[in-house]
Amino acid sequence: MIAKTFTGSLLGLTSHLISVETHLQSNLPCFKTVGLPDGVIKESTERIKAAIQNSNFQFPQRKVVVNLAPANFKKEGSGFDLPIAVSLLVASQKVPEEKIKNTLFLGELSLNGEVKPIRGALAHLLMAKKYGLQEVILPYENLKEASLFTGIKIKGTRSLLETMNYLFEKGDLSSPQNQNFPISTHKKIRLEDIEGQTTGKRALQIAVAGGHHILFMGPPGSGKTLLAKSIPSILPLLSQEEALEVSKIESILQGHFSFSMEPPYVAPHHTISHTALVGGGSIPKPGLVTQAHHGVLFLDEVGEFEKRSLEVLRQVLEEKKITINRAQASETFPAHFSLILATNPCPCGYFTHPEIACTCTPHMIHRYRSKLSGPILDRIDLHLEIQPIKNFFIKTKTELTSEKVKQNIIQAHTLQKHRFKNLNISKNSEIPPTHIFEICKLDDESKKVLEKAINTFHLSHRAFHSILKLARTIADLDHNHNIQKKHILEALQFRSTIDKNRVFS
Repeated sequence: MIAKTFTGSLLGLTSHLISVETHLQSNLPCFKTVGLPDGVIKESTERIKAAIQNSNFQFPQRKVVVNLAPANFKKEGSGFDLPIAVSLLVASQKVPEEKIKNTLFLGELSLNGEVKPIRGALAHLLMAKKYGLQEVILPYENLKEASLFTGIKIKGTRSLLETMNYLFEKGDLSSPQNQNFPISTHKKIRLEDIEGQTTGKRALQIAVAGGHHILFMGPPGSGKTLLAKSIPSILPLLSQEEALEVSKIESILQGHFSFSMEPPYVAPHHTISHTALVGGGSIPKPGLVTQAHHGVLFLDEVGEFEKRSLEVLRQVLEEKKITINRAQASETFPAHFSLILATNPCPCGYFTHPEIACTCTPHMIHRYRSKLSGPILDRIDLHLEIQPIKNFFIKTKTELTSEKVKQNIIQAHTLQKHRFKNLNISKNSEIPPTHIFEICKLDDESKKVLEKAINTFHLSHRAFHSILKLARTIADLDHNHNIQKKHILEALQFRSTIDKNRVFS
């Protein structure tokens, strides 16, 4: 007899519908799984056998062939255990086949028949709705994640026995309940907690308001990392759609679910591998640039990162996504984030320190700075040199609080949403070249200032557009519909340090 159930297999960030077909033959007892299963699925034989027996069902003493269709791509993960066990019991005529029609099963089995949670439940639910399935039975621990999803019948099971009792109509399974998810999940460093660094705080405000990228350069202890760590305190909350997308990515990559309306903040160590940062593998998988989607990616000590990893960011920053091509598959992953870079000016760190002498040779400094190439720097809108604070015991009061800055940023975002309602963008940093002169109009005085800067600093065409976008954001924060001379001058202030001296070229 042949029995058929449905499940899902993750490939990148997408779940694909898989038919689990089980055939029992009157041959010597054995268990064979075909359809390009990975090692985890191949090892499931003994788990499924023990789970069925420990759930008071009899494992058939016949040849069992399980086919995972379609067979043209590799299936991965332990979430196939429950659908294989159910299809096996249906094939053994333990369950009428009509009971499992249009139902998606997901779950890993333990030896005693308990159902363990899986990765990417939201992705599987989206797939089930896409294909018109009527019901999804998944692990009980995934119900919290499933509570975000509507439009399909969802049930949570704790064990194989509980699942079979539900199919036999001897009991019911748990349904998702409305959840109260916390808005904030951790304590943040606020702008008012940082002494001095007024220009650095202003740069963060502009970066968040317009979706711009920023580079902090300065000696050790000057406050680069502290400034970067304060950015979550001024980030506006995500929309419901963005939060769902971020939660789906986290569930797939991290294997656990933690819903939050706060944008992700990803800060990898500089020893991270190229594949872990940008994604890769024989079967393409996303990296941390995708985990930072709709949030912030902070690369501290950027001069210590692999150069090839940094160079890959060129296209990612431009296209807001990354495409990984491999022989077995090609996948495109979202990567729309704000990039914050922090670096020392040299290996010893004291090249720009006002009091401590640098011990590096010119060759060492050049090699260290060449990690960030001209094309990368051209894509960074704000370049800021940070100097250390001298007076540690003098506490200064500041009116620049995180809450006030966030409210100003929210107002700027509202202006931009209204401005771009007919375009497929949301921030000033995304203004396409075809619309930049229409949106970033300049008066004659501003044009003269900008023309002088182009000739003095030898700005590229991309840098010229970057300054216009930056000035547009500064004007929005100033609640001004027109770009004025002062906005151009402030935008140039955040480019002159790098563009004038080309210190990283």
